[in-house]
Amino acid sequence: MPTRSSRACWHIRARPAELRPVDINALVEESLNLAYHGARAQDKSFNVTLQRDFDPAAGTIEIIPQDISRALLNLFANGFYATQMRCKAVESDSAYEPVVTATTRRDEDAVEIRIRDNGTGIPADVVEKIFTPSSPPSRRVKARASDCP
Repeated sequence: MPTRSSRACWHIRARPAELRPVDINALVEESLNLAYHGARAQDKSFNVTLQRDFDPAAGTIEIIPQDISRALLNLFANGFYATQMRCKAVESDSAYEPVVTATTRRDEDAVEIRIRDNGTGIPADVVEKIFTPSSPPSRRVKARASDCP
């Protein structure tokens, strides 16, 4: 069985930090569909309206696609979870329709990706911790490529 450090080393080798030109709208669309179908595979009763508002001018940008895709998948999963929690909380409110929206916009020197949902929202105690590291630096796994077997 792989150890924690060998998994960390595999992760280092498997993901070279190379920027590549990527159609950002296609990446957002692919990530949204992957997250949605993953949620549907886990729970056949899962349902949410997916809205897209992609700026054709967003175009191609230089990114590390695996990193952006991973972040998008997490955001979509969080949005799906929030909408499902609200569905459970308002079962008697038949007017509520869960919606997750993905939007892209190009500004002069940047592309913005916005993910929104109409779920429960982020609890206040969690909002305070959003940009706090999940564990103290001394407890984080530290691996270098030279440490890998």
